[in-house]
Amino acid sequence: MSESSSLADRYGNSAQSRRGRRVAAWVGASLTVVAIAAWMLWANPLELGPSANARDIGHTIIDSSTVSVDFEVTVTPGHPFACAVEALNTAFAIVGWRVITFDASSTLSQTVTTTVRTTEPAATGLVSNCWLT
Repeated sequence: MSESSSLADRYGNSAQSRRGRRVAAWVGASLTVVAIAAWMLWANPLELGPSANARDIGHTIIDSSTVSVDFEVTVTPGHPFACAVEALNTAFAIVGWRVITFDASSTLSQTVTTTVRTTEPAATGLVSNCWLT
């Protein structure tokens, strides 16, 4: 055994240690790619496939226990969906909540008006979320 190969073995610069670092880098890169792909499928940030999105238009306080909420829903045609609508008081606490289900429609967008009963006077009403059912 030459002096240079024994020094390389001793201080971790041998061909075997370089191969181990290369394998570890490939395993790390592979795990990173798998994690990103799994997140892309789960979170769907590019909105590939069917989706449901809502946009608030406005609200009207009808009385101390009712608020009317107007919102626009954009849904992939042919998919049933549901939306959660909430009423908030001046402290932004939820004082009313309603889930509305919709049948599949052939239109991409539709405007919805619904009323929400409240436990105390509401300051605002809004659509919380919409999802496919």
